[in-house]
Amino acid sequence: AISVWFNRHDLTRDERRQLEEASVEHQAKVASQRDELIAQVKTIADVQRNPALAWTAHERMRQRFPDWELPRDVYFSIIRLFHEQGLSEQAQPAMMEYLRKFPLEQTVDVRLKLADMMIRGKRPRQGLNMLSRLDEQTLSPKQQQIVQQLRERGEARKREVPSEGSMEEC
Repeated sequence: AISVWFNRHDLTRDERRQLEEASVEHQAKVASQRDELIAQVKTIADVQRNPALAWTAHERMRQRFPDWELPRDVYFSIIRLFHEQGLSEQAQPAMMEYLRKFPLEQTVDVRLKLADMMIRGKRPRQGLNMLSRLDEQTLSPKQQQIVQQLRERGEARKREVPSEGSMEEC
């Protein structure tokens, strides 16, 4: 009776679902759920101090919600916790995603840290490539000094490491 009243009786199930998803009420409900889930991921990172669980929760939400986005500060908290807990290798996927999601000028410190990890590890060429994307004129004197040290170390390591696997561009 209600569907006839709203002239929805001749719509298919998919059309009714699309109409429902387009409603303001549905959008508000989804936004509220997303905010609650972001708060949960933030709690896992900041209160429970469990970066691996926070990152796993983020990945699940990214699969569940196509337009899922973590705020920059939550990404940074997860990355920082991985490093503080000596889990730098596990931080690399979060760092790579962070570099892809945010503008270059907002990611310099994470880019420097990841380049350092690659240079010290088995990917000095990729570490040097990450540094090549930086405009040194926009960096602080301390960051410029770090870039110079990393370049020198990277060039030396490049001669020591014959070849390296590929990693996504950032």
